[in-house]
Amino acid sequence: MDASMAPRAMRVMPRPSALSALTAVSSSDPLAIRLEVIGSIRVRRGGRPIEAIGGPKAGAHQALGLFAFLFDRDVRGMEKDEAIELMWPESPLPVADTAFHRTMLGLRRTLGGADEDVIEYRAGRYFLGETTIGSSDLAELEDLLDASGTENEPQARITLLERCRSLNRGVYLDDCPFYGTSVFVEVRRSLVNSVMTAVLYELGDLYEATGHPALAAMRRGEVGLLSDGASSNRPGEVGGPDWGPLRRGRP
Repeated sequence: MDASMAPRAMRVMPRPSALSALTAVSSSDPLAIRLEVIGSIRVRRGGRPIEAIGGPKAGAHQALGLFAFLFDRDVRGMEKDEAIELMWPESPLPVADTAFHRTMLGLRRTLGGADEDVIEYRAGRYFLGETTIGSSDLAELEDLLDASGTENEPQARITLLERCRSLNRGVYLDDCPFYGTSVFVEVRRSLVNSVMTAVLYELGDLYEATGHPALAAMRRGEVGLLSDGASSNRPGEVGGPDWGPLRRGRP
């Protein structure tokens, strides 16, 4: 769970109230790209899956892995050599270099057509453009956490945190080709797991405080089911979950 995950809907938005702000998580553009990474990676445009993420001339697995790499690295950017080493490690350098640029071109066309700003190149690194992704489950998770942190009414907090829980479909970037099995993904993968652990413990405490001991026990018991086996300590304990930032652009 790398601390670099989340798209452009991740900006801080004014919230007249915790619950009403949740409607602002998704982009208003019906053709905006929606990316889901908490579990199997899913890329949609206008609610429909993008089947060939790299277009007809680029390998679909390499293009999807490259997209995830760019997304996860966020403001740190991605170097070409890093991507080549990860996705074309056995290929001669000229072949790998050609494959990288062909895949990058196909990914750019799929994501933005003629818009060259969907993937930017500066200072020797590649970055996803500011508006390339309309929304993501990662951005939605942080918006929900932000909203729950300003909500004092227990039932409203439960509602918000249950929505956080519902976003968990498994291990962060679980089946992403190339990138999902790389060392690069581990930081944010661990962070997402820690956040979901903390959500479950807080739900347990809230259900107990509101007179629902069975639900409290169920949510606490779900901590042991979190799929990557990360720490199950409570927030604040030694080795417990780190509530560090998920949102793009935050240090």
